[in-house]
Amino acid sequence: MLLSESELRAALEPLLERILAERLRLFQLQLEPRLQAMVAAATRERDQDTGWGEGLRRLGQAQPANTCFGELFELVGAVVGRARALLVERRGEMAVWRQEGTALPLRFAAASRNAWLREGTTAGIRVRGRSVGALYWPGGALEKAAMARVELLTEIAGLALLAGALPAAPASHPAAASAGVPPRALPETRAARNEAEARAQRFARLLIEDLSLYLRKERLREVEAARISGDWEQRFAPELARCRRAFLERFPAGGEIEIEILEEETPRLASE
Repeated sequence: MLLSESELRAALEPLLERILAERLRLFQLQLEPRLQAMVAAATRERDQDTGWGEGLRRLGQAQPANTCFGELFELVGAVVGRARALLVERRGEMAVWRQEGTALPLRFAAASRNAWLREGTTAGIRVRGRSVGALYWPGGALEKAAMARVELLTEIAGLALLAGALPAAPASHPAAASAGVPPRALPETRAARNEAEARAQRFARLLIEDLSLYLRKERLREVEAARISGDWEQRFAPELARCRRAFLERFPAGGEIEIEILEEETPRLASE
């Protein structure tokens, strides 16, 4: 018996609805795990970034050198993997401070480092342009993003090492003496109330000392003119503003540490 079009539609609609409902239920069952996996991955990436930022903060404040190297060794493992080594360079020798998953000799001449480290990749640790150590891991160079993280770690470690052992500033500058300008006494820094304030003072002095080194190297004539005219604060205002931004990035306004700690160190720019 043949059915009319309306009868056929009436007979098939319930079946089609059941099929559609079953397809939708199956799609939901497949979709939910995917959504859950995507959420978990996003949460994991966010947590990793949070841990990375916290690790950088700890590294930047790590004192003394052994603590700094410990933080650096742990952080770089998250980037290059378990097999890695941290070497210290001193008096023409390379010494393994710590290694995991590698078999480097405990000591070897710095001049022969290329021979000992040729099977892997290194990233130098430098303080004011001077090599003080290196990170090493087997294999070739990392991807660009990972290598950028390693370079960031070595830069922060170098600054932390420098902040923990600032060299004494010179008493006067030869150019100022030859110009007949008497050297100014370095301003006294008030005693720190706690360890956090002492770290802030070291960091502030580091910023001003590095700025002074840069100016003496790249803009010596302006430095000499500023010493004679006394307008160093106006002449180098953009550079001092960058120092203030760097200080506030590490010690944000409204916290325990105040910007006045940096301001107390800025007169050293005219004295060094």
